[in-house]
Amino acid sequence: MPHKYELTNEFLLFHVVAHMSYHFVFGGCGIRPLIDLFILERGMTINQETFHWLLSESKLTKFYNSIKLLCSVWFDSEKHTDITKQMENFILLGGAYGSLKNKVAIQQQKRNGKYEYFYRRIFLNRSKLTQLYPIIQKHPCLAPFMQVHRWFKLLFGGRARRALHELSYNNNVTKAEYDATKHLLNEIGL
Repeated sequence: MPHKYELTNEFLLFHVVAHMSYHFVFGGCGIRPLIDLFILERGMTINQETFHWLLSESKLTKFYNSIKLLCSVWFDSEKHTDITKQMENFILLGGAYGSLKNKVAIQQQKRNGKYEYFYRRIFLNRSKLTQLYPIIQKHPCLAPFMQVHRWFKLLFGGRARRALHELSYNNNVTKAEYDATKHLLNEIGL
């Protein structure tokens, strides 16, 4: 007999917010998740206590409040604030799937600057490398060889152009863009 799995309303709404935050950190989320959030909030009855507990446990309360404010600006004719304008620009310029430039600007914030970001893109940490090459779990001494294999795959596997674009964006993020991204991330809690 097949099992039937159902999401609670609270977890469904939380999932939309969490998924949006994930995409936001990697370059943008597009408009669709905001529309989904707006419609779901008005069409479902949810246990606010449970929903806010999920948000607080995942440290997404500030992000949710910012996104909810942007939804109010777009769909309920609220007035823009500086943060909603920045979020709007970030989302609209990033397109449906985010942009590489947005991704690089945010990841520079997470990596404390362009040099650390560059270093972390060239040399993956052990856990990410193990995800790509599970054999490292059994044979840890293969990690350096897998790192080199990854570089060759990048250079000769057809993704070199994208990597060069990413490095170009990394070098071309201005101090003003860096500071604006840092301010935006601090304000929305990411």
